[in-house]
Amino acid sequence: MTKKSNFHLLLACIVLFGLPMLSYFFLKGGLFQYHRIKKEIKLDVPIGDVSSFDFEGTAFAPHKVEGKILSISFLNPKSSNYEQNLATLTKYQTQFKFKEDLILLTYMFDQPDIAMDTMVDRLTAKFPKWKFLKLPVDGQEIIRKDFGMADSLLLGNKLEDVVGLIDQHHHLRNVYFLHEMESIKKWVEHTAFLRVPDPSNKRR
Repeated sequence: MTKKSNFHLLLACIVLFGLPMLSYFFLKGGLFQYHRIKKEIKLDVPIGDVSSFDFEGTAFAPHKVEGKILSISFLNPKSSNYEQNLATLTKYQTQFKFKEDLILLTYMFDQPDIAMDTMVDRLTAKFPKWKFLKLPVDGQEIIRKDFGMADSLLLGNKLEDVVGLIDQHHHLRNVYFLHEMESIKKWVEHTAFLRVPDPSNKRR
């Protein structure tokens, strides 16, 4: 083979094998990390880019931020307005005509007696098998509205700050912000909205 042929052969090998290997190592800490986290926490919920969180004491209609939105509702079975909230959520599920991949998921707390002011150390002591895991989200801005705050008092947070509380059954039990880890409170009920992953998205 001539030197020119050898050069072309070497170039072909680099293109066929070198570039894919570089891409693999480049993506290993990014897109592949997304799948690793998704597998680790084994959520019954599609993990996607979180578009917004809106914390409320009662159930309300799902939002449309950008694209399709999945509503995950955490309800306290022992609350006085539990039946009303459940009926409201069911009505919205029918009203919005969710497709199979957009079904409204309602999680019932096994431990609804957790006080809102339960600190992280007490929470982890009571439930040692529960974990705080960072959720794979993008870097957009989100708005959070706390209990007892006026509607106009909104707090902006970075999405890379989002942490999920996972129980021993790998179920998502709560969502927090990383910078609040020292004073995280276990809220008895709230609603978190996550964008359903696009089937055509390569991260799926």
